[in-house]
Amino acid sequence: MKNKLLFLLIGMHICGTSDAFSISKEEDSEKKNVSAKSTFACSVTAGASSTTINENQTTELTYTGCDGGTVNWTSGSTSVGTFVSPITTTTYTANCNIFSPTEFCTSDVTITVIPCIVTPSASPSSIFNGSSSILSYTGCETGTVTWESGAGDLGTGNSFSVTPSTTTTYTARCKLDNTSDNPPCTATVMITVSAIPPCAISASASPTNINSGQSSTLSYSGCSGGSVTWNNGAGSENNVSVSPTNTTTYTATCSPSGGGTTCTSDVTVNVAAACQITAFANPNVISLGQSSTLGTSGCTGTVSWDNGLGTGSLKTVSPITGTTYTATCTLSSTNYCMSSTSVTVNPIPLLISNVNIKTPVCIGSKSGGLEVFLDRPRVAGEAYSTLVIIRDNKFVAEYSFLGSSVKTPDIFEAGSYYLIVKNFTAGGAPTALADKSVDLLNPIGVSFSLNKTDVKCYSGNDGTIQIAAQGGTGNY
Repeated sequence: MKNKLLFLLIGMHICGTSDAFSISKEEDSEKKNVSAKSTFACSVTAGASSTTINENQTTELTYTGCDGGTVNWTSGSTSVGTFVSPITTTTYTANCNIFSPTEFCTSDVTITVIPCIVTPSASPSSIFNGSSSILSYTGCETGTVTWESGAGDLGTGNSFSVTPSTTTTYTARCKLDNTSDNPPCTATVMITVSAIPPCAISASASPTNINSGQSSTLSYSGCSGGSVTWNNGAGSENNVSVSPTNTTTYTATCSPSGGGTTCTSDVTVNVAAACQITAFANPNVISLGQSSTLGTSGCTGTVSWDNGLGTGSLKTVSPITGTTYTATCTLSSTNYCMSSTSVTVNPIPLLISNVNIKTPVCIGSKSGGLEVFLDRPRVAGEAYSTLVIIRDNKFVAEYSFLGSSVKTPDIFEAGSYYLIVKNFTAGGAPTALADKSVDLLNPIGVSFSLNKTDVKCYSGNDGTIQIAAQGGTGNY
């Protein structure tokens, strides 16, 4: 009977258990079956020759464990080889298979990729022939940047100055380390080179003629793309305001963008002499009817007066009231100044020099009258006079007259009267005043006296009788 030997081979799987495989051997005498199950641990640990690499570098994936099995590598669902060159940080899985493909264990390793990024720039990126530009870059923090052009390597570093004569493309080459399997990353920047244009600038001022204390605006045209500066502290702006105290020439200097020869343009702002004038009156205090002479000093232009006096430095005036006169000195349409002077006018005293009184005819009758005399006639500026009669603080009558006396109608009864005389200008402004109190009396009563002379002889006719009357009015 043949005997059957059962040999047990252990197979590891992902769950950590295995079934026994049976191997039979027949013996003539008998058949024996041997069957058994054992437990194994599937273990694998993934690694790499370098877990941090630069972009475009290669690393070798490694593992430990998986004894008696086989390992294949995947990245996600993609199989990969042992040597990998990821362009971004990537996780790789070591898959350990022992006997059965469906029974396995895994381990991950992450390869961190340091990207190679460099961004070049040029300032300015457009220049004129003969000018310079600065090459600079950002990125490539852990590497070295080498600049190249069609003429070959230019050097390394940031803020690299170049002066191309034609439009040129520059390459910034970033190398993160010095290993041969780490190619650099590159990026380019172009500098455009143009021929230097003719420098042209034109300066102007508005207005070009000003008075002291006034301002003018400086402007320029041209200098396209360049920068402009003014002399005399006027700054670098267009349309700048200046207020020179004397005639001044301003120069605008154009500096072309990207270099080249500067050019200039001049403009002159003419400042007129300061306007000056002083007005005066001689005398500046007069009496009504008198005159004063107006004059000026300091004016080198044309003098004109207000109050309708016209032009001319000297003017004679006879104001009837206090008046202010203004003189204007004109040097130009925009350059003028003014000065004023005043003439004080004092009224001429006015008096009632005499009053002729006509007594009423009878006591209590309204037949009295007044004739009022002034001590002076009206003077220049005085147009007319008025007489106002007041009795017991009550208005009685008013009369206008033109001469130096006025006679009232015989319409007043006896009493005390207050007389007010005023002189006026043609416009009705009072210029002088006089007043006086007078008494208008009743007539004295009539009285008689008798004188006689007797006759000397009987039947004689040489006797006389003389009657004398006193008082009363009118004829006896």
